[in-house]
Amino acid sequence: MVNIVFTVVSLLVLVVAVVTKSQTSAVLPNQTETEVLSATSQETPIETASPSPTPTPTPTNTPMVTATASATPKPTVQSTAQTSISEWVYTGQISDKSQTEDALSFTTTDDPKTVTAWYKQKMTTLGFSTKSVIQTQSNAKVLNKIAGSGERGSVAIEIAEDSKNAPTHVTVTLDTRARSSDVHVSVNNSI
Repeated sequence: MVNIVFTVVSLLVLVVAVVTKSQTSAVLPNQTETEVLSATSQETPIETASPSPTPTPTPTNTPMVTATASATPKPTVQSTAQTSISEWVYTGQISDKSQTEDALSFTTTDDPKTVTAWYKQKMTTLGFSTKSVIQTQSNAKVLNKIAGSGERGSVAIEIAEDSKNAPTHVTVTLDTRARSSDVHVSVNNSI
């Protein structure tokens, strides 16, 4: 009994919806509504062009070249040869340079921020991952430490400026025996 009542009510709702829809559709086509977009009228000159012949493509016998993308990106080629401390010499103006097989120190008049940015980029260029960057500044003294490693070893760089406008001191230590997982950094913040 409940099913019959529910079915009858559903049919009534459907009939009312169809009738309402058909009445709305019959009214809409007869209505015209004009909308004024602006009160002023502006004449726009219409340019006319003389007809010109439509060019037709001429078939050629040129072979079609298609490129396909590789599903896996190819990494940039990094040398697996050992790195040399000479690869880590700063390219700006330096003085008081001291160099051994695995260490390098010098001074420069360049700003510590400039030197730090250069060494961060150098790590990327040589295929090293930056493991730690510590930048401290206190009472016009700057001490920046960068540590990184890669398949070619590990490197630790210290960039220090004792006072404003003083020369920047740089020390680079290279360990070609260490690998990516062997880097340990200790920080002495006693500036």
